[in-house]
Amino acid sequence: MATAPGLPSAPTVFPELNDLLEEVIGRVTSILAENFVGAYLTGSFALGAGDLHSDCDFLVVTREPVSAEQEHALRELHDELPTRAEHWAQHLEGSYAPKRDLETLAALGQRWLYVDHGWREMQWSNHCNREEVRWTLQAHGIPLAGPHPAEFVCEVPADALRRSMRRQIETFLPDLLGWISFDTAWTQRYAVTTLCRMLYTFDSGEVASKQAALRWAKQALPPEWHPLIGQALDERSLGWDPDERPRPGTVEATTELARYAQTVVAGTVTELARPGPTAGQVPCGATIPTEGADMSEPKVVHIDDIEGAHGGVFKPLGSTLGVTAFGVNVEQFQQGHEGYPDHDHASDGQEEVYYVISGQATLTIDGTEHVLRPGSVAYVPSGHSRRFTTPNGPVQLLAIGGTPNAPFSDVIAARQKAATT
Repeated sequence: MATAPGLPSAPTVFPELNDLLEEVIGRVTSILAENFVGAYLTGSFALGAGDLHSDCDFLVVTREPVSAEQEHALRELHDELPTRAEHWAQHLEGSYAPKRDLETLAALGQRWLYVDHGWREMQWSNHCNREEVRWTLQAHGIPLAGPHPAEFVCEVPADALRRSMRRQIETFLPDLLGWISFDTAWTQRYAVTTLCRMLYTFDSGEVASKQAALRWAKQALPPEWHPLIGQALDERSLGWDPDERPRPGTVEATTELARYAQTVVAGTVTELARPGPTAGQVPCGATIPTEGADMSEPKVVHIDDIEGAHGGVFKPLGSTLGVTAFGVNVEQFQQGHEGYPDHDHASDGQEEVYYVISGQATLTIDGTEHVLRPGSVAYVPSGHSRRFTTPNGPVQLLAIGGTPNAPFSDVIAARQKAATT
C-alpha cells in the first residue's frame, strides 16, 4: 500500500485491519483509476485511540464526483465486505469526497457517497462532511495512499467548531429522544460520551476521541459528574444490548449533565464557557453559519441529507423539520437486524403508526407476527408491545408517534420522568 513519506507501513496496530485496508484501497484505486486522489483514516484511529471496540472510519478523496459506473462498482464492493466473517470487514465506515469540496468550508454539508458502520447498502449523506470530521482529517488524518490531507484540506477554525457544538448541545436531548429512548443502557452511555466530546470541543476548539474526552471531562468538570463519567468509561466495551437496562439513577444524572452542558454553552457556567464566534469571513472562502433557522417555517428536506443515528438506523425527520405535535422518524434496517427493542410506550402513552416505504419486515405485536411489505400500514396503541425484525431482507419505514391531546415535547418529558423514577 502506498503511504505518505515518513509514515509507518502499518497504519494500525491490527494486522488483520491493515491487510483489509490494503485490499480495499487496491480495489478502490482500480475502480477510480485517474479519479483517485488519496485514501485516509479518520475518526478514532486518526486520533490515536482506535481499538477493538472502534469502527474504522475512512475517507477516499476523488478528483471529481464519482461517475455512475464508479458508484455502481463501489456499491458492489461495500455490499460484499460486511458478509465476511472477519471482524474488521464488518466495521468499516466512510465516504468518497471530491477534492474540491474539501478545499473550502463553503462545501460543508454537501452529500457524499457514504457507507455506514457495518452496512451493505451505500447512501448519499453528509455524515462525513461536518466540522468535526473535517477538522480531524486535516489535523490528524492518516494517509493510506496519496498526499497528506493537510496539503489540500481546508482548516476548520475553532470558532466554527464551537458554534457547531453550541447548536448540537442546545437540542441534544430532544434530538436523542426523538429516535431512541433511555430504556436501554447503551443510550445512557452514548449520551454521556457524546456530551463530553461536545463539551471538550466547545472548550478547546479541537476534537478528541471518545475515551480522551471522557478522561478530560473527569478532570475538567465539577466533581459531581465524575462517577457518571467514570461509569461511561468503565462500560464502554459493553456495546449495544437491547435487553440491558440503565443502572439506577444514571438516566437522571445524564439528563442533568445535558442541562449542565446547556448552561456551559450559554455562558452561564464560567469553568468551560468561551466567547461566541464572531461573524464574518473565515479561511477558505466560507462564512461561519448563523444560528439555526426558524423551525416554525415550512421546510423541505431529502431523507439522504439527514444524518442517521445509531449506525444510521434512525433518521430523526421530525426534529430536522421542526415538528412539535408528533414524532416522526425514518427507520431502516438491514436483513437480519435483531437490535430493535421490544417496547410498549406504556410510560409515555404514545401511539405509533408505521408505513413501509420499501423492503419487508416482520412486526411482532403482543407476540403475534405480521409480515409488512411496501404500502403496509400498522397502528400500535400505547400499552401494546412491538418489535421489528428483518429475516428476509432490508426495510425502510416511516414511523409516526404521538400522545393524544399532548404535543410531542410532552412525550419527551414523560420519557425522561419515567426513566428517572
